Amino acid sequence: MTKQELYSEARARNPDITVDEAVSFFVHALKDPLNPLSCGPCMVGCMLVIQPDHDNIETLLKKYHAFWSTAISFLTAKRSAKDIETLDRQWSQCRCTGIDNNVAGRLHLFVHSMVSWSVSYGPDGGLGVLVNSLIMLFTVTVNAVKAISVAKGRHPKMWPVSPRDLIPFGVISM
Repeated sequence: MTKQELYSEARARNPDITVDEAVSFFVHALKDPLNPLSCGPCMVGCMLVIQPDHDNIETLLKKYHAFWSTAISFLTAKRSAKDIETLDRQWSQCRCTGIDNNVAGRLHLFVHSMVSWSVSYGPDGGLGVLVNSLIMLFTVTVNAVKAISVAKGRHPKMWPVSPRDLIPFGVISM
């Protein structure tokens, strides 16, 4: 299933979760990038609701700085191979505690109602699906904002505001 097919199916199912709710949930659940508060299906559900694409990328870049900063921090946080295996195992089981269970419940119902998605979830697990989705998202983002203009500070209202936004833990950590 392609990303476009997945997003089309998600749009058709209309989960009754707003982009604002999905962004807020995502940011809160990943406020500590090494110890997420949510499970893989909920995080992937957030991405399906947010659905970044060429039609809305500019709005998302201007309005949701916290989403972008949280996502890049999650992707670039230093982890050992054991940390990654543990996180992948944890994300295969729901442990959505200490967060908005109303949104978590709706995200679970939404994601698990998508039979074709849950079947293709397969060997990558929730972590793999989310990481691949975020990598594709940042590829679109960097193309949309033109890295050279970020370095020159031309988009103060659009994320990323500075190169530091793209490498939050510094070059040495990478």
